[in-house]
Amino acid sequence: MKNFLTTCMVNIMERKIFPPDHVIYLDVSKDILIERLNSRGRPRDIDETDLRSEQMKEAYFHLKNTCEIRRIAGIKWHIICGDGELDSIEDEAYKILTSIYNKREEVI
Repeated sequence: MKNFLTTCMVNIMERKIFPPDHVIYLDVSKDILIERLNSRGRPRDIDETDLRSEQMKEAYFHLKNTCEIRRIAGIKWHIICGDGELDSIEDEAYKILTSIYNKREEVI
């Protein structure tokens, strides 16, 4: 019931906010995420707790997989594994962005 009410509220209140065409999601395992958050050299804020990080990941995958919110049903999701080396992550992101840009240029 909670998801239904939340979905209704989003559909009503945010109907004029344009959704993105693409979402590039950097998926990082919990262990790597915790390691990276801890290595920042500053205290973590409320959105950087282990629990909050897991909740945010769940929320994104819920949005990606259920499409209960009509206006985001057409979003193209691109998932990049963020556990690897920075160079390989950058290469993957570049390939995705290049592909999106090239398809856009074909339409124009």
